[in-house]
Amino acid sequence: MSNLLLHIKDYILNNYGLVTNKREDDLIQEFLNLKKIVIFDYLNKDLIQELINLLTINETYFFRDKNQLNFFKDSCHKLFFKEKKLNIWSIACSGGEEVYTISMILEDINIKSENTFIHGFDINTSHLLKAKNAVYSSWSFRGMDNFYIDNCFEKIGKDKYKVIDKISKNTFFHQFNIKKDLFDPDIIKKYGKPDIIFCRNVLMYFDKNIISDISSKIFELINEDGFLITAIQEIPMFKNTKMKPISSHDTYILYKSNSLVKTTGTRLIKINNLKPKIESIDKESKIQVESNQDIYKEIIATIEKGDTEKSSQLIQNKISKDNNNFILYYLESLNYYLSNQFSKAEIYIKKAMFLNSQSELLNYHYGNIYFNNKDYKKAIIHFKTAKKLINKEDNSLELVNIDFNEFKEAIDIMINSLEVK
Repeated sequence: MSNLLLHIKDYILNNYGLVTNKREDDLIQEFLNLKKIVIFDYLNKDLIQELINLLTINETYFFRDKNQLNFFKDSCHKLFFKEKKLNIWSIACSGGEEVYTISMILEDINIKSENTFIHGFDINTSHLLKAKNAVYSSWSFRGMDNFYIDNCFEKIGKDKYKVIDKISKNTFFHQFNIKKDLFDPDIIKKYGKPDIIFCRNVLMYFDKNIISDISSKIFELINEDGFLITAIQEIPMFKNTKMKPISSHDTYILYKSNSLVKTTGTRLIKINNLKPKIESIDKESKIQVESNQDIYKEIIATIEKGDTEKSSQLIQNKISKDNNNFILYYLESLNYYLSNQFSKAEIYIKKAMFLNSQSELLNYHYGNIYFNNKDYKKAIIHFKTAKKLINKEDNSLELVNIDFNEFKEAIDIMINSLEVK
């Protein structure tokens, strides 16, 4: 690892609190090579923002984690009188999908926009631009009820849908560096004191030494009787605060006082008791993928016959019923790859990687796509990542009928051939 890369990693950690992994380090190095940067100009704000945007790419969709949203929906009108103005924050709001989901739910339960403020915060300027434009494709609607599509969006072009004014007028988006801006002494003056904070799948990316400071500050900011909606695996990160986990709607949230328990009859739990539940969820997810093995065999048999269109119809039918299954997106990518439609293959491998970036199978396949596009630098990055991720206990290779030893050998052959180039 070069000294320049080390310095940039330290800069990102010290100024943004973010810990970069191997994949992100490779992205930084690619960025430096592309820009032909030998000395990094830390005073060049545009250059720094471009790099931060590259490192904080995050795809999401509307109505993600419906159990938590159902809890939110059923609790809001019980917790707050309609004459009270609700202040809701979405920290790391990405492209605005979470913010507009919140607004749609409030409209659905007759809490009008004039009684709410919904603030979306993100460090990524590309995300914020997308959020403010409020235009989305049908890919962002996966798993979403048609009722909301029909009543909250206007179709403005081929596969382009714009959030209607009734939903967007109570939303506000701000560039926000969690490590610094969360601790701004004027933060309440700027955005008001939040009743509810959504902060899901965020803290896991931060340095462990500042997670405690962030969680304590979030607790401090939330109004009494307010609550925090965070990812289940991140709830233990708030054990240093006085926020209490409660169980409802087959999910968990954190609250700041006893009133929520009294109002909704939800069940108080101990943070330490969450670990078995988290492990259970991971196990259930694995079982669900395994249970589809016969479906995968059927799809693979169709792909091997060379009927790209029929294979795609079969895969898309399965995706419509199970849109978080990374194997299905991999198979669609493979389907197009084998018919030399590499641009379409890349679209679907990206979707698969979004769901499981730590799969050796997906990284190897992505490497092959780059190889066929003659982008050898990116190809070797993915092949080497695949080699590091190889795990005999991971059964994704078996699910798609790939021999473990042959797979290892194939990776070595590709890496060796590229190193010669």
